Amino acid sequence: MTTKYFALLTQLGADKLANAAALGTKLDITHMAVGDGGGTLPTPDTNQTKLVNECRRAAINVLSVDPKNTHQIIAEQVIPESEGGWWIREIGLFDKDGILIAVGNCAETYKPQLQEGSGRTQTLRMVLIVSHTEAVTLKIDPSVVLATREYADALVKQAISEHEKSRRHPDATLREKGFVMLSNAVDSYSETQAATPRAVKTAHDLAAKANQSANNALEKSKNGADIPNKNEFVKNLGLIAQGTGNSTITVMSQKAVTDLANKKADAEIFDSSGATRIFNSPKTHYIRVSHGGYLEFRRVEDDFKIVQFTPDGIMTDGEIPINFVSGFNEIFVGSLGHFPFRATQLPKKWYALNGDRFSITSAQGKALKYLP
Repeated sequence: MTTKYFALLTQLGADKLANAAALGTKLDITHMAVGDGGGTLPTPDTNQTKLVNECRRAAINVLSVDPKNTHQIIAEQVIPESEGGWWIREIGLFDKDGILIAVGNCAETYKPQLQEGSGRTQTLRMVLIVSHTEAVTLKIDPSVVLATREYADALVKQAISEHEKSRRHPDATLREKGFVMLSNAVDSYSETQAATPRAVKTAHDLAAKANQSANNALEKSKNGADIPNKNEFVKNLGLIAQGTGNSTITVMSQKAVTDLANKKADAEIFDSSGATRIFNSPKTHYIRVSHGGYLEFRRVEDDFKIVQFTPDGIMTDGEIPINFVSGFNEIFVGSLGHFPFRATQLPKKWYALNGDRFSITSAQGKALKYLP
């Protein structure tokens, strides 16, 4: 029985493969194309340089050596359900230069499109028998996410087999890789547990706080010279600098001492017409020393002279407050002759003593008023 479906190397493909084997280089087969054969099943020919009627060309999904036959190369391509609308009767493999390396035919199959009401993923596989498989670059295209179920199952099976042959889940040590247990502790000495991100963050925060404390520490050799706010420091110690108070533990600042030493009296002093005046703080009264040396005590409101003394201390004029003369005795009465008076100031109501008249508002009058 004559073989109906087969694949073969083209003349150009055979030449390139032989040249790669001789020179020790690689033949890069990168793409697979499919065609409809022009409406009939074509017969592959070694002299072909292209397919009879190419319908689609795309990158190969997988190019590998058959694990059961090392002289066979298997090329696979998956056509997604979104492409189609034509028959598949011929298959071709192309290298990176676009040269047709191998060509084959296959059983007729229609690849529908989704718009036609039916869609499927089509997997194409071409097997080539070559004498030097090592001269062909084997590859898996990482840009293609489609894979056959058979390929995926084989890959998983291989991975499981390799894992089973390895050391079966050993614990990690300081010298060997393996499994470890996670820990949130930041004060552990374990060498078989791994720190979690939470433990690392906690340790980082503690280190940052310690570093900040170290940066803010005062140098012992500076004896407090590096204190940022010395006044606040003294205040926190309870040694508050002040200029008044009765505390036995607070400190008077140098400024307070200086201000206290330089502080002037609350009285106001000024010269006027050759006389010196000293006012009290409320500025209701003042003491006046006239150019003649007389000492006077006056009221500011009306400049009334309350009392006046000579440079020798003798009262010569003024008014004696009422409470000053209350309770006079006979000794003080004998001294009343020392009280002066002004005849021009005597009112109609007056007191008399030894033939002299005194105003009731005068010092003599007030003194006489309180006599028995």
